[in-house]
Amino acid sequence: MTDTATLAERTAGLDRAVGLSRGRLADATVDNAAALADKIRGRLGHGTDHTVIALAGPTGAGKSSLFNALTGEQLSEPGVRRPTTSSTHACTWGDPAAGLLDWLAVPRRHHLQGPSELDGLVLLDLPDHDSTAAEHRIEVDRLVELVDLLIWVVDPQKYADLALHEQYLRPLAGHGDIMRFVLNKVDLLDAEQRLACTTDLGAKVADSGIVDAQVFPVAVNTGEGLPELRELLRREVAEREAVVDRLDADLRQAAVDLDPGGDRSADVRIDDADRGRLVEGLARAAGSDAAAATAAAQHRRDAAVATGWPPTRLARRWRRQPLADLHQPGASVVAEAEVAAALRELGEAAGADLGAPWPQAVRRAAQDRGPDVLEALGGVTNRTARSQRTRPAWWSAVKAIQGALILAAVVGIVWLIVLAATETFFRFDTDALAISTPGVDWLPVPSLLVLGGVILGIAIALLSRIPAAIGAKRRARRVRAAMRDGVVEVAQTEVIDPIETVLAEHRELRDLLAVVAGTTNERV
Repeated sequence: MTDTATLAERTAGLDRAVGLSRGRLADATVDNAAALADKIRGRLGHGTDHTVIALAGPTGAGKSSLFNALTGEQLSEPGVRRPTTSSTHACTWGDPAAGLLDWLAVPRRHHLQGPSELDGLVLLDLPDHDSTAAEHRIEVDRLVELVDLLIWVVDPQKYADLALHEQYLRPLAGHGDIMRFVLNKVDLLDAEQRLACTTDLGAKVADSGIVDAQVFPVAVNTGEGLPELRELLRREVAEREAVVDRLDADLRQAAVDLDPGGDRSADVRIDDADRGRLVEGLARAAGSDAAAATAAAQHRRDAAVATGWPPTRLARRWRRQPLADLHQPGASVVAEAEVAAALRELGEAAGADLGAPWPQAVRRAAQDRGPDVLEALGGVTNRTARSQRTRPAWWSAVKAIQGALILAAVVGIVWLIVLAATETFFRFDTDALAISTPGVDWLPVPSLLVLGGVILGIAIALLSRIPAAIGAKRRARRVRAAMRDGVVEVAQTEVIDPIETVLAEHRELRDLLAVVAGTTNERV
């Protein structure tokens, strides 16, 4: 059995559900749910010692006459002028319930004093719901949302009124437990007509979505049916369940209105396959392969500068470095398209099993991140390719050897120049002076130094390309792996986390609405 403490918990759940639905469902739907939460707190603030029962119905059905008959006093003024009831009239038994009537905003009040089996009853006579006066219809609509129990009073001519069934009964179909029906003026019908009208009224009410409705045949003029109706009032007051039943029905309807839909048994999350496709798409957008190739080219260039033959090394040093042309995703139309496609695909996959409007919320959470994702990928590309730039120790050793070889070649060249100048300009006879140039067999040392320095330097430079190429491949693999790690991080923080936040809110809303509807014992 539902109690007021449970209702308070369910209302707290409704507050949180309203917050999660705001901006996703229609504003009117969310506003109505928020207003309902306020209404429930207001009604519970006045306790359950009083039961508010309203007599509602069309013009001329005899609400005021019935109201007077039930109160035993001439409080409302029945008559032929239409509409008869221009404002709501209240009658209370026992405690005057002034605070509750203030909350209901009912100024016309009558208090029946003295002990009675109806103590705790607040009976309202509402204006006609089909009145030609707009303010009357507004008053009815307002109080229909607030009262604990509704007794619809109709007569043989008005019980099939379209306005009653379409504007009130069908929208309130989920509130069948707090509605009763009085077919008044049955004294004007014979037995066969009475049975036909009563049966037809029940059928039409059922067609409006209210099953097993209680229909009371009443004739105010003769008093027929009044004892049964008074017994209904006495029982409702004694049981004090109408307040709880009404608020329970309101909460259940709110849960339906805010229902996120979709497969309630599904625990919607981003699966590994979808994550993998997202990472692959973002890796393509980041230019993972191109960045790896650029890093490899930079490694080969750096190796050539460090280990190449010094004369060619100087030329390479002035060439544009491959990293200077590193691809930046944010500046590429192709990268933008890749990112947009990856985010769209993930958004559609993640929200596929949700009910409207949540798939749209998931897609928006993904696609709105496009600019941030591009910027983050640019940072990953630039940072990763440059951070993997290394100088192996063997480069320094080869560079030292190349330096020694080029020095030897220079020494040889200078030596040869000195020898040539001595013989040419000073006409020294080196043989006569007994000056000889050392050599190895037929090859003088200066020539050996020149040839050895040049040939060995070029050979070492060529041979160094082999380990440099191997190192470039390793560097490309490291860059590609580091790029993937960076892309995974971007995918998680910039895309997956925002989507999972929406999915978590959907799961929370689904759980909250189960609490609001009273279909779980879970605490809010």
